[in-house]
Amino acid sequence: MEDILKRQKKNEYQRKWRAKKTYNPPVPSILTKPELVIDTNTIPLKYKPKKAKNIPLKVSSISTYTSKLRAFHLRMTGLPLSQNIIDAIQGNDYDKKAIQDEFKYLFEKTNFIISNETNSIPNLCKVFTKIPGFIKLIKILVPIKRNIELAHSIRRNDTTIHIDDLISFNKPDILLNASKITDNHDKLLYLLMTLIPTRRLDDYRSMTFGISNGNYFLNDSLYIKDTNTKNKKSITIILPPELLQLLQSLQSLTNNDSVDNSFILGRYHSPTSLSRKFSNIMFKLYSKKIGALDLRRMYLTTINKSSPSFIERKAVADAVGHSVQESIKYSLKLS
Repeated sequence: MEDILKRQKKNEYQRKWRAKKTYNPPVPSILTKPELVIDTNTIPLKYKPKKAKNIPLKVSSISTYTSKLRAFHLRMTGLPLSQNIIDAIQGNDYDKKAIQDEFKYLFEKTNFIISNETNSIPNLCKVFTKIPGFIKLIKILVPIKRNIELAHSIRRNDTTIHIDDLISFNKPDILLNASKITDNHDKLLYLLMTLIPTRRLDDYRSMTFGISNGNYFLNDSLYIKDTNTKNKKSITIILPPELLQLLQSLQSLTNNDSVDNSFILGRYHSPTSLSRKFSNIMFKLYSKKIGALDLRRMYLTTINKSSPSFIERKAVADAVGHSVQESIKYSLKLS
């Protein structure tokens, strides 16, 4: 009960803070995306979908599923999540009957969810596919989930950018921009995302100096483990001298007699905080709204624009953690 009151108090504080805050005019995106058209007029599956592999979820996935479900449940009921459903998502023991009672409204309000909470359907499928008692619901929602994924794929493939909005990935231009950044951790983040093939921010937010259970920097290389990549392939990235020199200088500031496992970006970052940090760096340098995914797509667009051979495409795809087909799809259309 005490936790519930604390959460309610925090939510009330945030609502008042947002109400008082004055916003500057939003910065327009440099990407032009077509309208997202989702067909929700589907036929339920005749058979239950193939059971998902019973493998432990990443901590980041557990956090994402839980936070999205918490927000959805609060909108639908005004109540916090029970510990039972949190335990179920985390892979711990839970009371099946209690969860079925807690979420019986999913069956009562299915049509409302389809019409008004369409964006919540993929997460509902991911969570409740593994929980007994929700097969009927899953049969209804999975076809819609597939159409949502198809609609996002179509929009992604048809997203355009004006050729003048593409930034330069030429080394001299990147280093000139880096020289304008005064904070060395910000400079490191910028160079990691531009001077070498652009990977996901998640690869770097918890990366350490020295061997660790996660991704780490050692000697002259970055080691990114298969458990942290989308394509489930580990990779070793040999660093250019400019990046290596900066990393070594930052490491020397935190070295001690024991094995050094401090974070290369100065501290552990949550996905949200690092995403915001990176967007701010890019806006200061380019006066444009450029997120990490935008930059990743711009990099692949630049590669695609150079008409590379298949071998070159394969090398780039491996470096960014994609298949060749994914790398081509993530390229933007030029206008």
